[in-house]
Amino acid sequence: MEEIEKLRVRVEKDPNSRLFLPLAEEYRKTGMLDEAISVILSGHERQPGYTSARVALGRIYLEKNMIEEARDEFEKVVSVIPDNLFSHKKLAEIYRERGEAHNAVKEYRKVIQLNPLDEDAKMSLEEIEGRPIEEKEIVFPMQSPAELSPGVEEIEVPAIETHAH
Repeated sequence: MEEIEKLRVRVEKDPNSRLFLPLAEEYRKTGMLDEAISVILSGHERQPGYTSARVALGRIYLEKNMIEEARDEFEKVVSVIPDNLFSHKKLAEIYRERGEAHNAVKEYRKVIQLNPLDEDAKMSLEEIEGRPIEEKEIVFPMQSPAELSPGVEEIEVPAIETHAH
């Protein structure tokens, strides 16, 4: 509770700071979910582009079993940040629980694309589709040479002109 009080005071002093999110997380950890939601909603009014707040809000909505609200938040997140793995995974779970197999498959495929090592997503996809997922079905995200070899800069190679003789 001491940490909550410290953060609460800091947020009151600077309502435009992003400290509302750690405060909401502390509320969530102590089971004060309504307070966490309230803090995020008021902080999000001042910081509408702070997508991490939407992710946290979706998570809290799930904990409160407010499935539709959670779904809305996660859908908003992936519309802005298409590679947000956590939100895709939660959407897949929500769709699956609601019997929306087509949407669940789409989300599980996205999860596997973002994290090809996610065995839970593979197993869930296999259960929904009723068949094993083959390696060739896993689409790896495009990676630049710099991502494959950190510390190596990409250079632009000029095209070579050829002339027929």
